[in-house]
Amino acid sequence: NLTENIRKIISLHMLPAEYKNVTLLLEAPEQCLVRADQHMINTVIRNLLSNAIKFSKSGDTICIGIKQEIDGKMRVSVADQGIGMSKQQIEHFLEAGKSSNITTGTNGEKGSGLGLIICKGLLERNKSKLHIDSREGRGCIFSFVLTPA
Repeated sequence: NLTENIRKIISLHMLPAEYKNVTLLLEAPEQCLVRADQHMINTVIRNLLSNAIKFSKSGDTICIGIKQEIDGKMRVSVADQGIGMSKQQIEHFLEAGKSSNITTGTNGEKGSGLGLIICKGLLERNKSKLHIDSREGRGCIFSFVLTPA
């Protein structure tokens, strides 16, 4: 049950979110059964949520969502209002599978991009793909689709 797993992951991230005055919001059905490796997908969601908190500003909201697509697959998304990524950063990551350089979160936290590279690999092993929609200064939406059980 993906929704239940995401609730647990959110509870683990409440303290860092509260420290930065960031609100975590879950928009998902009560139950969402998918075919995927639970540990791998949990790792992906933990990393995406951790990054969203890292790059969010005080007062921002991060929305973790699950929505059914027209083809029946379930789209999981983590959307933040943080500092965003440039088109070049996204292209470099998605095409080369490499981080572009060390980045700094809104409270001086360091980021290397290694977590996103791991997420990309874990999603590929679950027959999915990481999608990134972002503009600098306007936040990021990271998403992927999973097959329902």
